[in-house]
Order: sequence, then structure tokens, then C-alpha cells
Amino acid sequence: MINNDYRYTKYELKKPNKVEKKEEFKKEIRLRYPRKNFYSIISDQNGGYKEKFLDIYDNKCVYCGNGIENLSIDLFEIDHYVNKASFEKTIDAHKLENIYPSCRTCNRNKTSIFINDKTIYFNLLNPNLGIEKVFFRDSDFSIKINNTYIQDNFITHFYNELGLNNLTRRLDYLLLLLRGLAKKYKTNSQVEMVLNNSILLLQSKRNTYTQ
Repeated sequence: MINNDYRYTKYELKKPNKVEKKEEFKKEIRLRYPRKNFYSIISDQNGGYKEKFLDIYDNKCVYCGNGIENLSIDLFEIDHYVNKASFEKTIDAHKLENIYPSCRTCNRNKTSIFINDKTIYFNLLNPNLGIEKVFFRDSDFSIKINNTYIQDNFITHFYNELGLNNLTRRLDYLLLLLRGLAKKYKTNSQVEMVLNNSILLLQSKRNTYTQ
């Protein structure tokens, strides 16, 4: 295990108080849109709120940790944590508390996952509350399930369905690591150039893999 939250490299800052920031964001939106649902507002590519929403979550997918440095903003989607089909009224699924930024791969792979708010998994897998305790980043950069949950069928199903065990997750993390390292050595042009060339080569290699 190489850090406390598998979604972040050692060069990335995890901003605190995401729940509080989300509440402030909610108030900002409600001043302009008193009735329109949050999902529609934030999903709008031209509305400017998607960028602000991603910023609350450090411009990362809340499930795999891939960042906007690797993906264009178009490849980030707004995920319903509790599946829309679980709600009697769709409007309830669109509440701000139930939506999170997700890479397209995680969001679309997660459609078969039904997280019930009356079970332990609602908190365990919640991006704000506990998911970083369920999974960890191993020394080979792969995402793995913590020993406490390794025999849990639902956790394993979530892990497999989202493809958190895929090679691409390791490559995405390594790219973020190299980008952070390049920023660290920005004052050393030779080292920065070598790192940037490595990033380009790895990005090219990464793009040959399907999710």
C-alpha cells in the first residue's frame, strides 16, 4: 500500500471538506436555477458548472482516480451514486447528494450496480465517506481490495464491474505520477524533457488498450 487514498498520487493534493464545498455549490446553483434539477445543470457541457463540480473532487473520477490531466473533460460524466432505477421519482435521483464526477468508463460500467441506502455498502462505497478504506493502491500501482473486504461478494462485484483491476488503471495512475514528477522538476529543463517524453510514450501505449 503506497498511500491512504488510492485515487491520489503522492504529488496530488486532496482538498478537504468536499461535503461542505458541495453544499456551497448547491446554494450557488439554486440562486440562479431555483427549480431545475442538478444533474441537468451540471451535465451541460456549456453551462460552466461541470468544471466547478469536478474541481470540488480535485478533477478526478471518484472511483478509479483518473484525472483531467489524462482525460478531456468530455470524457468525464456525472454519475448517479444510487442508480436512477432505485428511485420511485427520477427527480430524487438527481439530487446533488447523489451525483459525483466519474470517468466515462466507471460511470458506464457501474450501471449494473444497485447500491441500496439501507445497506452497509451505501457508506462503504460512498466517494465521500468510505471507498478509500475498501480499496488500496498496491506497490505495482494496481487497485486492490483491502483484506477486510476481500471475501465480500458485493464489493468484489463492484470491483470487477467497474474494471478497477484492469491494466489501464495502473497505466492511468503511472501517467498521473509522471505528470506530478514533471511538475516537481519543472525548473530542470533536461529532466522535465525526459519525463514529458516518457509521458507521451506511455500515453500512446495506454491508448492502445481498451478499457
